[in-house]
Amino acid sequence: MKVLVVSNMYPSEEHPAYGGFVKSQVEQLRAGGIEVDLAVITDRRKGFVANIRKYLLLFFAMVSAIGRKYDVYHVHYLFPTGLIVLPVALVTRTPVVLTAHGGDVLLGQRRQFRFLTKLTLSFAKGVIAVSESLAGKINKSFGVDIKKITVASCGVDLDLFSPRDKRKSRAALGVPAETKLVLFVGNLVPVKGIENLLQSFAWMAKDEPLAQLALMGEGPLRDELQELAVQLGIENSCRWLTPVEHDQVPAIISAADLLVLPSLHEGFGLVALEALACGVPVVASRTGGLPEIVTDGKNGLLVEPGDKIELAAAMSRLLKDDSLRKKYGKAGRTQVQKHCKEQQLAKINRVYDLAAASRQQKNTL
Repeated sequence: MKVLVVSNMYPSEEHPAYGGFVKSQVEQLRAGGIEVDLAVITDRRKGFVANIRKYLLLFFAMVSAIGRKYDVYHVHYLFPTGLIVLPVALVTRTPVVLTAHGGDVLLGQRRQFRFLTKLTLSFAKGVIAVSESLAGKINKSFGVDIKKITVASCGVDLDLFSPRDKRKSRAALGVPAETKLVLFVGNLVPVKGIENLLQSFAWMAKDEPLAQLALMGEGPLRDELQELAVQLGIENSCRWLTPVEHDQVPAIISAADLLVLPSLHEGFGLVALEALACGVPVVASRTGGLPEIVTDGKNGLLVEPGDKIELAAAMSRLLKDDSLRKKYGKAGRTQVQKHCKEQQLAKINRVYDLAAASRQQKNTL
């Protein structure tokens, strides 16, 4: 099986965490014996001109792939990436598998993009959604038969993401043993709800003087968020961490007492899964695929998106109760087994096989 993976996000030396989940899946596919080539965007600059340039380069990369034979084009993100691949796929008669991650579905739901997104989906020989919630949205918004959608996340490597010595992890970050460390990992963009997190943390920190908030990510809101931390008087309690390679993330997570994901919308929330695999409890918004990972009162706490008071209370509750954190962390490790990379990879391989078979059937007609 030879696959061309196409994505508008992929890590580079300068931005090692940009689309790291796609790279992780590519490595898993290659380890499983699938030959994978790439047509990807590593430039994370935003803006109209930057986007035009990036997607033109991606289209030219696809055109250059016309002379190479692939069994499947696996495209991450429905729109606009999927649409860009479509002309080349039609010329080469190569079946397309689309993976939806969440933000692309939100974009495609906009009135001006809905038709193009539906068109792209109509040509796909396989559709993958990273969560049950997202599969339902694709079905409802674009009319794709739910039976034709495979739910498969990028999966978690349970050998890499496993409980580690907290003291060693903290020592590497320079975090004192007595600190109550709250961790956020993700892009610094509005949909992640980080402004709400800073406000909630500021309220909570009044009763938790040993609490610190570590934020690891890149994005257009970084300067604005740092200024907000100053305005809230918590600048000395915030650590702004530079994103690291994927294999270094477990050490960062293991230093934390809890991971928080205050997203306003979230397709899946892979980092929540990775935290639970490390035995770290999670406070997350009740949105998208997060409730499929975090079971309220069993391995973490769920809060309503945008509810700053509830978010502050949930963080405070876990930071005050060591035994509850340990209980949730232990349960989390057990619960993530069904999301292991091996099971998710098997689902993706089945989608590939069905897509490739559809091409062979056409050739025999």
